[in-house]
Amino acid sequence: MLRRLACLAILSCIACPCLAADQAAGQTLRIEPLTRGRATEVLANIDDIAEGVERQIRNPGSPRDEAILDDVRGVMAHASEWRWYSRDHGILLAIPVRERLGIGTRANAESLLADVVRRLIYQKGWGNPPVQVVFIEPEIPCPGPGRCAGTFSAVSFTGADGGAACNCR
Repeated sequence: MLRRLACLAILSCIACPCLAADQAAGQTLRIEPLTRGRATEVLANIDDIAEGVERQIRNPGSPRDEAILDDVRGVMAHASEWRWYSRDHGILLAIPVRERLGIGTRANAESLLADVVRRLIYQKGWGNPPVQVVFIEPEIPCPGPGRCAGTFSAVSFTGADGGAACNCR
């Protein structure tokens, strides 16, 4: 009985510092909205952040990240074509891609890259803002005159000039 109590006491002493460290880490990395001034400062130094993101894409570090980024690495546009915005008290990064991505691939890569951008901003001392990354996929070409992409095959939209009313020709 004494052995069990001693083991329980030792385990509780070991567990408490671990829980306290997790709570402290959670408090320091709390996501906080960006002020306009801070957002301007972040966007003025976007080249440093983009360079860090590219480095992370080339060398992800973990097998999980490698698997996620492997599907998008070859289809992403160069960092000079990325568009950065201050939006909703955070950062929005729009990355053009050359082909359509699967839903799972897209969601996982966007989430991973948002986390990378957020951590890089935090490491630069600009806070820990919410970050959203979106991939801009190429448009689906118009299937033919009078037919708009995304409509049922039996439906045809035509304008006054006989062309497509959706402006695809």
